[in-house]
Amino acid sequence: YSSVSLSAIVYETLLQMGHQVFFFSPNVPKEGLGEINYCEPLVNVPETLVKFQLQPDLLLFVESSIHPLVFPIGLEKLTIPSCWWGIDNHMNYRWHKDYVHLFDHAFFAQRDYIQRAAAYTKKDIHWLPLACNPLIHKDYGLDRIHDCTFVGNLNPRREKFFEKLKQQTPI
Repeated sequence: YSSVSLSAIVYETLLQMGHQVFFFSPNVPKEGLGEINYCEPLVNVPETLVKFQLQPDLLLFVESSIHPLVFPIGLEKLTIPSCWWGIDNHMNYRWHKDYVHLFDHAFFAQRDYIQRAAAYTKKDIHWLPLACNPLIHKDYGLDRIHDCTFVGNLNPRREKFFEKLKQQTPI
């Protein structure tokens, strides 16, 4: 479950590793998108598994900041391990610290937030940083027209940072 962009990469990577993956997201058309199935943002996980006649070995919930945000219900009824991977901990810490209670295993992409979140739970929280898949993220041999680039969303704090950086180096 998650946003299509990041989850599509996770999905493709798991397939390349030889796993069978069933992918659900509210961020696709209601009829689905190939192997990606539509689900409501408030998704009843056990009912979804029954509806699609699925018996997975593991539930992996990848959460990022693309709306609509997904909230799983019924996890306590699962007989399989559930894992949650929070990506934008720096933006969504206020609910990420609470999500860890819902899942058997919790992972934060931002290491700086693990210790803070650990104060709210007895469960272990692990660091699982974002990485690249060399089959997807590769050099396409394009001309380099920028010395440095930023990929992400701008907010007031980041805008201030880049304004300061511009004073020190050409960007």
